[in-house]
Amino acid sequence: MLGIPPLTTTAADKTVSQTVRVNRLRHIPVFHKGRIQPFDTFSNIVMAEVCERPKKRNVTLDLKTYYDPDQLAEKRYAPALKLFPGGNSRKWDSTELVLSWLVEQEKWEDVPFIYAPHPSLRKLLGVPIEHMKFKYVSPRQVLNSEGLQEHVQLLRDRQTEARQADKKFVPSLLDEHVQKVIDRYHVYRTISFDARQPLTFGPFMTAGSRATFVMQAERVARLLQNPSADGRDLHSTLQLFTQSPGEGQVKLSCQATLQAVAGVFQIADSLRRRMEAIAMGGIDMDDADGAVSLDEAAKVANLFVLATQDLDSHFQKDQHSLNQQFRDVPAEQQDRLNKIFREMVSKTKELKRLAKETQLALYYSSHQNQSPPHKSFRSPMVIPALNAAALDKNRDVRNSSQPWLSLQTVMYADDVMKSYPQPALQQVRSAWNAMAESYQDRTSKSRSKDFSAAQEDLATALRSLGKSLEKQRSELVNQELEPHQRDDDLIAYTQYPVADQALRRLNTEVRYNHINPFRWSFAFCLMALMLFSLSFGKPRTVMFWTGVAICLLTLLWTAYGFYLRVIITGWAPVTNMYETVVWVPFVTLSLATWFLLWPLTRTGMRDAWRLNAIPYSWEAVPLTETQEKQMSPQQWKIFGFVNAALRLGLMAGLFYFLTQMPLGDGGRTYFNLSPDLGAAQGSWLGVANKFGVWFVGLVCVLMSIWFLPRLGLGFLASLVSIPLHWRKTDQMAKLTTDVYNRKPFALAGTGLAAFCFLLACYAPNDALDENISALQPVLRTNFWLTIHVLTIVSSYAAGALGMGLGNVALFYYLFGRYRKPSAATPDHELTEGQADLTVSQKPVEEIAQLLKDTPDDDSPPPKLKTRPPEQCAALAGYAYKAIQVAVLLLAAGTILGGLWADVSWGRFWGWDPKEVWALISLLVYLAILHGRYAGWFSNFGLIFGTVLGATMIVMSWYGVNFVLPMLSTSGEVGLHSYGSGAGGLEYVVGFVLANWLFLAAATTRYTIASNSS
Repeated sequence: MLGIPPLTTTAADKTVSQTVRVNRLRHIPVFHKGRIQPFDTFSNIVMAEVCERPKKRNVTLDLKTYYDPDQLAEKRYAPALKLFPGGNSRKWDSTELVLSWLVEQEKWEDVPFIYAPHPSLRKLLGVPIEHMKFKYVSPRQVLNSEGLQEHVQLLRDRQTEARQADKKFVPSLLDEHVQKVIDRYHVYRTISFDARQPLTFGPFMTAGSRATFVMQAERVARLLQNPSADGRDLHSTLQLFTQSPGEGQVKLSCQATLQAVAGVFQIADSLRRRMEAIAMGGIDMDDADGAVSLDEAAKVANLFVLATQDLDSHFQKDQHSLNQQFRDVPAEQQDRLNKIFREMVSKTKELKRLAKETQLALYYSSHQNQSPPHKSFRSPMVIPALNAAALDKNRDVRNSSQPWLSLQTVMYADDVMKSYPQPALQQVRSAWNAMAESYQDRTSKSRSKDFSAAQEDLATALRSLGKSLEKQRSELVNQELEPHQRDDDLIAYTQYPVADQALRRLNTEVRYNHINPFRWSFAFCLMALMLFSLSFGKPRTVMFWTGVAICLLTLLWTAYGFYLRVIITGWAPVTNMYETVVWVPFVTLSLATWFLLWPLTRTGMRDAWRLNAIPYSWEAVPLTETQEKQMSPQQWKIFGFVNAALRLGLMAGLFYFLTQMPLGDGGRTYFNLSPDLGAAQGSWLGVANKFGVWFVGLVCVLMSIWFLPRLGLGFLASLVSIPLHWRKTDQMAKLTTDVYNRKPFALAGTGLAAFCFLLACYAPNDALDENISALQPVLRTNFWLTIHVLTIVSSYAAGALGMGLGNVALFYYLFGRYRKPSAATPDHELTEGQADLTVSQKPVEEIAQLLKDTPDDDSPPPKLKTRPPEQCAALAGYAYKAIQVAVLLLAAGTILGGLWADVSWGRFWGWDPKEVWALISLLVYLAILHGRYAGWFSNFGLIFGTVLGATMIVMSWYGVNFVLPMLSTSGEVGLHSYGSGAGGLEYVVGFVLANWLFLAAATTRYTIASNSS
């Protein structure tokens, strides 16, 4: 068959495909979802959204799986075969995949890459169905599916009926799959949009879809029809001015504006009528007859921009002369006219913004029904825009003003770009075209070299253009915005990154994406867990200490991963659910390792702590015999005075930092030395609140100033005192045995850490989105973010460790060997400082003798109960310590959160759901500690409480932000709604229920065994 491309891959094609590298392109800055990020990150997000490859850099695609050889021999598949020679599979890096979508969209129309694996959805689409084999569909299959279009129409009808009946619409599982595949298809169309295509509009996006343009026309119509103070709308007011006598500039501007608006409406109407004709089968979607060209629409949009700019200029400058035209009218009418003029000034400014956005909408594509908002995508935005409206502090976040311009705008919008530096602009366009040509030329022997050079030229040209725009942008902002209107933080943040620090962040983010550090953390944790589990018999020593070494390696590596994220974001690494899910195993493993190695470090740490005590204060407790052997009491005092001097210096610096330096919000200090009664508004309740907040803050300051310097100096001293103790002690064998006996800490810590790291690496993006996003304004205070959120989330980790130890104990309660009755100390007594719960026993013969010697009375002899497995007492002691840490951190975090709430919202406590559940978690844990200390329940009761407390933490951590919004009609609950999310509910509920079932089974076994004698 002549003209059919061969179904084999040539050697040349293989060589070329293997040598093309997109390394330089990865580092090019892109503005996406409020954040400047490298093209590499942008590509990862896009690929994960369209191809459903969460947390992976590559995707493998092919044609042979979906088409047989006869189909591939058809002419329509020739473009796709250039991407997949012979139809064979190919692994696509995310950056190259998005680049290919941008420069050769037509080749991807018949390539299956849009994730759609569900059989019911594939049946609706009319594509092959085979479980686990077919995962993707092509853009053409989505666009041409009559079944999908019919289902979408039925879905909209059902939504309308539910809305009219004032009922909540509950989508079916198929409805959800349909919406997801449409969203993925629209993301692809948005990214691969080609502005040179004729304008199209419809329920399903095409290569030239301009749904945003139509939406902008509708916004213009709403503004024109919105009544003013006197009941007259903007359209009729403009017509009124066109009828004024003479040939004034305002009259001409009004006439030009109305004509331009009519032109915009005509184009939008033309697009709608074309869509209706296609739906009725009157014309084919690919038929170019009657289509609106880009040149035609651009001309009308440019006239609209010029007319509104002129109109706004006249209303700003000539209000006095306009008043003069109507000076003969009565005073009452003049007042009315003045109101009209003031409203006209405001509305013409908004009209000018809408005109600009309407013009820009010709050069990017997004779908009118694309949802939810956090998933909105645009073509890559590559340079800052000369758009003052996007930098207004009082801007409406719902409008489409963006501080950067899309690639399509830079390449093809001559009218928009005429005010930009032309030499630098032409360099960008030439470099992009050269890169696109070299990439598409798969037969050139110099393809790799040419492509690499073009990438470098593009990066250089974009940097030159971005840098040259800063002066123009600053002048524009100063010209169009008043000082109080300018968002200085956004202006500084959205500058093109040319400074060393900004470039470092971009390069660090690319490196972070490449190494994916927390996936390695999961692998290390899993390896340590296996080693601890196998550490018995002869190789137990080697296995156990190798596991300890891997735990330490995991902590260092995870800390490096957090370091990278902090460099990238500039914020503490707990800004979203994903980061907290990674922080919790990090702290859990840290605490587990700390408790595990405590026998080895205990003496050295105590020596270091005593060394930093201020002499003659209550801190200077009597020296132990071991400490007196190390140094004489006089030497301890000398070191104490030296360290006290260092400590006092640190205390003074910390006091100045917390109470004097204006580093807080609005230039205020973090803590006030006197109550801020000026904000109490004179009410006794407000005064009491301010006094209470001041007192709590003052206590926190004093405790921090006294405790933190000693803690820091003690840690430094321990780096010397611990090895020194090891060198001098003759009990290392006993200490290492004590460490091994604490293996439950290792098992619980590594098991929980591995589980959490697994969730972070492989959970769906809907539930745990690893992508770095712009931080909510309310969180943009690194001091409070660090001390409050890190403390609270660390308390979750301590509670998780207690839960892990509790589940190990439940395993013994359920499957362990219960022991014979004996006289014992009560099951609730704690020994060795509550570290190990041991039971003193007496043989049964001694018990019988004691009963014989007891005076006979009417009371029956005590019934001796079967004892739990011997491991349970020690595990209860370990869980008790973990809960102590959780209570300390949770209480501190809750108090610090109240202080931050007073700074941000003007009140310490407001019974917000997040606050309430934090309090509930704290009270539950306090009840557990108090009940165990008071002897209200035994070791099993303590273990039972660890699981209950962990359930409260799950609710506070996950439920408030992910579950409660589902029960709210607005989708928001409380002031902490900035942390709301969706997804993963079934997994979390399943985990909690499984833990409860395990607890119920262990409780049943314990109850039955305890009641048997």
